[in-house]
This record gives sequence, C-alpha cells and structure tokens, in this order.
Amino acid sequence: MGSWRHPRVISIALVVGAMVFLLNDIFLSTGSVVTWLFLDYGSRALVVSFCFIAMLPRQLRLVKPHSVIAACGWAVGMVLTTVIADRLLRQVLPTGGLFAYPVLEGQALLAIDTVLGIPLVAVSEELLSRGLFLAWAERRGWRSGPTIMLSAALFAAFHWSLGPASIIIAAVFGIIAMVSVLLTRSLWPAIGAHWLTDLILFSLPDWLAQ
Repeated sequence: MGSWRHPRVISIALVVGAMVFLLNDIFLSTGSVVTWLFLDYGSRALVVSFCFIAMLPRQLRLVKPHSVIAACGWAVGMVLTTVIADRLLRQVLPTGGLFAYPVLEGQALLAIDTVLGIPLVAVSEELLSRGLFLAWAERRGWRSGPTIMLSAALFAAFHWSLGPASIIIAAVFGIIAMVSVLLTRSLWPAIGAHWLTDLILFSLPDWLAQ
C-alpha cells in the first residue's frame, strides 16, 4: 500500500497533531464556554485535516472491516472494558485534573457537544493515535508489539491533564483499540467504541444532571 505523500509529510502531520493534543488542555483552561468550544472543536478539526493531508482515507484504515460481526464484537468489548475500568479505577485513584473546564449549562450546549463534540473527539483522536500512527510505524517496519504499546502511550499522554485514572484508562483503551485495528484492518470499530464510551462516561451524566 503505497503512500501518496512523502514520508516526511506523514511524520510532520503526526508530530504536529500530537503537539496540538498535548498542549490543547492548557489553551482550553478558560472560563468562557463559547471560547472553550471554539478552541476544542477547532483544534480537533485541525488534527483531522493534518491526517487527511498526510494520508488517503483507506491508508488511515477508514475502510469496511473484513468481518462486521468481529468488528462489532471488538467495539462492544472496548466499551465494556473501558466503562468497567473507569468505574473501578476512579474509586481508588485521584480523579481531579490540572485544569477545570467550563460547565456546559443548558440543553442547547449539551446537544451541540453531544452531536458534534463527542464524535469529533472520537474521530480526531483515533485518526491520529491509531490510523496515522499505524501507517507511520508500518513504514518503519515496526512489529505489532511496539506499535500497540507506543500508540497506547501516546493516546494516554493526550490525557495527561485529567489525572492518573484517566491516563490509565486511556492506555487500556489504546491497547485494545490498536489490536482491533490490526485484526479487523479497519479504524471504524475503534471510532465507534470511542464515541460510545465518551457518550456513556461524559455526555450521559451531563444530560442526567439537567
């Protein structure tokens, strides 16, 4: 599967996209909900554009999985594992983050974040930490073991400001997600699981609190 871009473009897109995710929590520490949404959505859309500039969608594994049944099984397994790990780890580890984000008050803002924000989080993070990272690693002849572990470490690092529990949970999800991509040859199970997990852990509690 040849690349339509120079390998250096792929490396630059991966590094710049990772820096955006690693630094965006600092810029998102604002008291304005509108500013927070604008910066968060804008930074994630920027990362998505980096990925598509560097690679074709099929090279990012945005293709139909070889087995839809297996893909659904992986997605359900990722959601259940992550939700259970979240419940268990948050009972024994600190849950506070370094920054406080504005509370989304009102059903209009919650609806926008649920319909637009949650899917954008899933797509942007999976494209970079799984799709683009895997393509980058394969072009360097990496074995699946280091690829799985380092992509999970990168994904966990994106959550550095959210506390120890979130970092470990992200690492667990990252390991399973990359394995699913390698076995199903598709990014869609990981994107779907990421979306549903965030919907359950973040969006649903906000709706119930209204």
